[in-house]
This record gives sequence, structure tokens and C-alpha cells, in this order.
Amino acid sequence: MGKVATDSVSLSFSSVDTMASLTDEKMAIDQPPSQPSLESMYIIGQVLDRGEFGVVRFATHIETGNSVAIKTVKCTDDLTMEEVRLQQMVDHEGVVKIFDVIEEDCCTHIVMEYMAKGSLLDLLVSGVRLTEAQTGKYFLQVIAAVKACHAVGVAHRDLKLENILLDGHGNAKLGDFGLAAKVVPGHLLSGCCGSPNYAAPELWTKGAQYHGQPADVWSCGVVLYGLLTGQMAYDADDISSLVRNVISADYKVPSRTSPEANDLLAKMFLVDPACRITVDEICQHSWIS
Repeated sequence: MGKVATDSVSLSFSSVDTMASLTDEKMAIDQPPSQPSLESMYIIGQVLDRGEFGVVRFATHIETGNSVAIKTVKCTDDLTMEEVRLQQMVDHEGVVKIFDVIEEDCCTHIVMEYMAKGSLLDLLVSGVRLTEAQTGKYFLQVIAAVKACHAVGVAHRDLKLENILLDGHGNAKLGDFGLAAKVVPGHLLSGCCGSPNYAAPELWTKGAQYHGQPADVWSCGVVLYGLLTGQMAYDADDISSLVRNVISADYKVPSRTSPEANDLLAKMFLVDPACRITVDEICQHSWIS
């Protein structure tokens, strides 16, 4: 009897060990592979930009030798992932590409196309003054990218010279979709966001609700004005004065630009968003065409 009991116990333990082994193997198969670390994939270089929400650094992909920019934010949240999602939605040559997203150590690293020549603001601050032909080249690239955003229902909401970047060939591309929003037909956006100098009049109303596309067009007008003149269309010593200027479209008409360019600016700076020129109409404007 004792021998039989011992054999039974041995068989029981053997079965348990086998089941445990199979369970461990199944768990190993089901568990997703660990993601390579940032440092194992990239050689991290100098800081390119530092902002409120994170830092952008230059990096080199170890395997290919390609240059990239890596934006690192301190934590993963829904807003960060929404920024990535919306930027990747716009598959257009005029939008900075996102190659990868790496999450580690409570940080999210967004690996993007490296824009070697900085921003349009950097270009103007360096003292360069563009001809209307040069301005037209950049502006047409910007408008094409904005049109692509609107075509897939994305409003950028932070269009400004700082967020329009230049690649190694000098082509302008939209970056920083941190304030972008998905446009739902029949619904309005809300909240005053972006840089005050670029914000459309409708964003300054109490409890502002607005359509994202016309607001983007106004901001593009401020970008165009800056490219043409090297100055801001709307600027003031205090926010109250700035808002008064914006909501009345009180800007100084450039004296050295062509009548066609000034006409386009006037149509982009119409206070009523329902009357403001659209992106499609901008593409057909005489100054563009």
C-alpha cells in the first residue's frame, strides 16, 4: 500500500510540473516582445529645442546612419498619443513624418523626420528678407499641407512661423500637432489655443466655439504677412490691445508688396469666418496662380 501511495504522489507531482512548464511556455509566447531601448537604437546628440512639454534632440539611427529628431515628453498621456495619431493621419510630403514612438521610463520618445534648416522664424530672425517669389514658394507648400490636414478632418490650430520647419532641401513642412484637433462634421471646436499673435478673432469670444478650418486660414494669413514683411501682422504691448487689434483686423497693410498679395491678405483677415477665404480659394487666387 505504501509503495502504491508513493507512486501516486510521484505521478501527481510530475503532472503538476509538466502543466506548470506548459503554462510558462504559453505565457512566454503570449507576452509581447520587449521593445528595444532608445539608446540601443539611436546615438543621441544635441538639443534642438526645449519647450514646456518636453525637449527635441538630434539623433542618429545606429543601424542606418539616418539623422532624426526625437521629441521626448516626460509622461505618456492621451494628449501625446492623440498628437501622434493626428500627425500620422496626414500622409503628405508637407507634414513632418513620425517614424516611431518609444515608451520607456515614464517618457515617450517620438522619432521624427529631421528638419535640418530650422524653422521659418529662424530664417527671418537671421536677417533674411524674402522676395515675393520666395515667399510664394514657402507659402504654397504650407497651404498644400494645411489643405491635406483639412482633407482628412484635422485642424492644426497652432500654425505659426515656429512650427513650419525646413528640411535639408529648404522645403517647408508642418510640425508640432500638439494642439491639433479632429474636426467632426456638424460640431464646433472650443477653447482658445495657440499663440495669441496668430489666433483668429473668433477664438477671443467668450466661450469660444468655432470651425477649425477658417481659424487655420487666419493663422496662415499671419504667417504670410511675416514672410512678406519680416514683422507680425498683429502685435501689441499688452494682451488687451492685441485682442482689440485682432477682433477688428487692424493691421498695417504692407506698402512694398504687390496688390495681389495685399488682396490675399485682406481676404484671409476677414473677421467673419463665414466670409473668410478658404484654402481651396487661396490655391486659386491670382497671387498664387
